[in-house]
Amino acid sequence: MSAIFWVECSYSHPDSTATPSPASPPTEVVKIIDPDNGPGTDYTSLEEFAVREKRDLVAANEIAVAICRSSNGSPDRPAQFDHWITDREHYVRVAADSAHRAGPRWDDTKYRIIETSAGNSESIDIEIDNIEIDGIQMLLKGSGRSHDVIDPQKGDFFVIKNCYLRIELTSGAGDAIDLKSPALMFNNIIECKVEEGRLSGIIAMGSAEVVAYNNTLIGFYYGFRSKDNARIIAVNNIVRGAADGFLASDHGIFSDACDYNSSNVPGDALVKAPRDSSQIPWFSGGLPDSLIFIDPANHDFRLRPDSPFRNAGAGPAIDPAVPAFNMSGEIRAGETVNLGAD
Repeated sequence: MSAIFWVECSYSHPDSTATPSPASPPTEVVKIIDPDNGPGTDYTSLEEFAVREKRDLVAANEIAVAICRSSNGSPDRPAQFDHWITDREHYVRVAADSAHRAGPRWDDTKYRIIETSAGNSESIDIEIDNIEIDGIQMLLKGSGRSHDVIDPQKGDFFVIKNCYLRIELTSGAGDAIDLKSPALMFNNIIECKVEEGRLSGIIAMGSAEVVAYNNTLIGFYYGFRSKDNARIIAVNNIVRGAADGFLASDHGIFSDACDYNSSNVPGDALVKAPRDSSQIPWFSGGLPDSLIFIDPANHDFRLRPDSPFRNAGAGPAIDPAVPAFNMSGEIRAGETVNLGAD
């Protein structure tokens, strides 16, 4: 597995078949994305970057990097990545600029991708083999079926980290992200508001092995869903407001490594003894969101100082795969850390 991909998390995929490193390391080719066309802008949309920078990164020995900002607060439009040639050493990286990185509180002054549609839409459509998305706010709203905030087709390996994914529908169906390939997801806020429909936060299917650490999922019918022999490893995650609970399995697999998770449904969270999924903090259904998060009604999912999720999760001293930093860039250390992204 590429060391670049795994800079914040020491988990190693057991079936890693990364392309051997070339004689010289890949060159990062950086472009600036700014919908407001501020100083230094290369492209005014991520979609323009995805189309005009498209190339064979393996042959070029490059990593293509899009640094995203919004100098006057304008949103970006959806983007589609297709027909790039990548591998695990030569890939596309989409990251927010330092002042525009997503946090556990949604911020309309920062870079964000917004899509409004009546069906079959996504904020980022991924049809390439290897991509990393870091620190991006994404909002999909409207109605209709077949929506995904991020829609990756079958590929090689994906990393989604430190992002805030929102889906708001008056009616319809879809998922925040549906994964068909190996992926790492950590430090994400994933929020759903739908008036009618059954949506999953993270769904894995087919050959996907999804490793999910320290994510906060709010308002989905299912938090995690595994289908058709896909495998999910879930640790330190929060699921709140899920009508059917933490997980659903349609011939899928939840690994024995799952632990330190919390659900709003009693007896539902994936934990190991002596942790008890019918007791706080592993069961949180007896508490309103307002006693857990700072201002959930206004998309602020920072943990309150007295939140039961504080210091309830496994720290890197217990599980070395725990991400070294939280979504806000604060270091994680010791035997205990907060559950979720904050």
